[in-house]
This record gives sequence, C-alpha cells and structure tokens, in this order.
Amino acid sequence: PYDAKSYAFGGIYQFFGKTVVLSGYDGTDRLLACTGFHLTGQLAILKCRVKEFLKNNHDTHGFNDSTLNVQLSNSLRTHTVILCKFTLTELERIYRFTFLIYVCILSCTLYGHCYIEHELVRCDLSLRLELSTINLKFLCICMVRARKPLRLTCAKFRVVSLCTFTDIVLEYYFHITYIEENCERCIDYVCSTRYNRVGIPYFFQ
Repeated sequence: PYDAKSYAFGGIYQFFGKTVVLSGYDGTDRLLACTGFHLTGQLAILKCRVKEFLKNNHDTHGFNDSTLNVQLSNSLRTHTVILCKFTLTELERIYRFTFLIYVCILSCTLYGHCYIEHELVRCDLSLRLELSTINLKFLCICMVRARKPLRLTCAKFRVVSLCTFTDIVLEYYFHITYIEENCERCIDYVCSTRYNRVGIPYFFQ
C-alpha cells in the first residue's frame, strides 16, 4: 500500500491474525497432549497402587479373616447371653413352646452368621489365589477405583445425597412458614389501614 498508516494497520492485522490461526491449529494438539500426559500419570499411579496391593496379598487376606472372626465372635457372645437370659426367664414361666420357637430362631441366626463368614472367606481365597494375574489386576483396579467413588453433584456446587435432600426439605419448610407468617402480618396491616371513616373496607363498597 502507498499509505504508511494503512501499511502499519495491515502489518498489525496480519501479525494478530497469524497468531490466532497458529494458536487455533495448535490448540487441539496441545489439548490432546495434555490429556495424554494426564492419563499416563493417572495410570502410573494406579499401577503403583496395584503393585503395592499385590505385594500385601497375604496380609490383606489375614486382615479380612480376623475381621470376620471378630464380628462372628461378637455375634456368638451376644446371642449366647440372650439365650441364657431367656432360658432362665422362660423356665420360670414354663412357656416351653414359645421358648423352643425362640431357640430355633436364634439357632438359624447363628447358622446364617457362620455360613456367611465361611462363604466370604472361601470367596476371598478363590479370588486371590485361584485367579490369573491379569484377572486379579483387573479386580484390583476396580477395588482401587472404588476408594474414591463418583459423586452426583448439582452444578458442581453441592453433592446430591439423602442428607442434602433432607437439608433442602427442612430449609424449604422453614422458608414457607416464614413467608406465610409475613403474608398474614402484611394482610392484617393492609386491612387495618384501608378502613374509611365509617369503618367499612374499600373492597366492600
């Protein structure tokens, strides 16, 4: 161009235009690169956790076994005490049929506890010792991922759960009662101020 001002504005426009175009072309590649690095890092962390979990396989099995045994022993002690207590009371009252029904129910409950504990330990052993390494890694991935489960949020501001639901309902009822009280006060105030000299409201005239 022959004009210096037009030449300067044209150069500035081309500079910014090329910058925007280059940024647009590189933006997708940069996004893919950042996503790839992020996923690689997350998979590396997961791999380290799975390795630690596989190293502590026997310790985890022992912990599960001891935990189930403690729960079962507590249930057995509680049911034994209850059975002895009701045995004394029922022998004094001589309600034998009711007592036999109660003993059968307690026996079924104890058998259920023992059976559940046995099946859990057996499934734990079969999962940890009989599975192949690949399937065990997949199982460990699911278990490690379940440590931080996904949560349903409301616009990423609040976690949606039953506690949130009860809080919202309580706040809703509180606001409703507050609005009703204020509406009644406003209506009383308006009705008291809109009487004429005769004492008849305007809306009856």
